[in-house]
Amino acid sequence: MEKIYYSLRKFKDLDYVNLPSNIVSHLEKYHLKKQKDISTYAWISLGKLMEKVIGKNILNQVFFSINGKPLLKDFYVSMSHDEEYVLVSLSKINHGVDIEKIKEDYNEKAITKFNDIVIKNKEDFFLYWTRRETIIKVEDISLFSKVNYLDYNFNSFIENDYMISIGSKEEEELIRVNLDEYGE
Repeated sequence: MEKIYYSLRKFKDLDYVNLPSNIVSHLEKYHLKKQKDISTYAWISLGKLMEKVIGKNILNQVFFSINGKPLLKDFYVSMSHDEEYVLVSLSKINHGVDIEKIKEDYNEKAITKFNDIVIKNKEDFFLYWTRRETIIKVEDISLFSKVNYLDYNFNSFIENDYMISIGSKEEEELIRVNLDEYGE
């Protein structure tokens, strides 16, 4: 069984770090400072996860698909962020991660439009939404594509009012990695 290493970090002021030029270029697509800052924090977190898991930061080896999926020669990475948290992951298997704040207001049609899913409550909505996002990241497809949930293994859970989903087509073991000295 392959492992997916992941870390959940609460967003905080950016620690100064020199990100490689390939990542800096990728970050230039963000026009809103908050979005750019939290995405930068996600990349910093991914670099730290790489250091803990494989012993070195290989962000300089990341390249991007035409849809913007981060790719590496020997590893798969995925990341997500929403409001206060960033979620990053690293594995030898193709996988996706997503995190969404569970909110009172949500658009049920946003997900049922693309799939035959019955939404009973907000938890259902965010469960299927985050799972959908993980599939989109695995397959490197459009947000508007129809997806088949049955082809995937998911680990989904709620933490601090956020729905988190990690998924792949293979069975995996999740290993949470603490990247902060005093806990996450």
